Amino acid sequence: MSYEGLDRQLKTFSDRLTEAVRLEASETGKVATLVAAEVRFLEPASRAEVHAAGPVPLRDRLGELQAFQAWMDLASSVRGTAAVTRAQVIVQNYVCFVYTWD
Repeated sequence: MSYEGLDRQLKTFSDRLTEAVRLEASETGKVATLVAAEVRFLEPASRAEVHAAGPVPLRDRLGELQAFQAWMDLASSVRGTAAVTRAQVIVQNYVCFVYTWD
């Protein structure tokens, strides 16, 4: 799986990533790729603990986030339409509220 698109999006937060998270400037263009690599090399027990930690299975979360990203990419192709902009905000709020309240 490639994380280049997400890496590009996160790169826009480069200043905050270096200041608040203390990443090196060279790391800010590949945050998603680096996180995925870290997770890939976790010990099996640690990975199982992460999988069991939340009430929503990680596979379901990933599916929701992939669908969210697909919608945002699609909606970006028709910017300037008030209905689409409002729909983007509604979907974004849904994802933020659902995934911060569990």
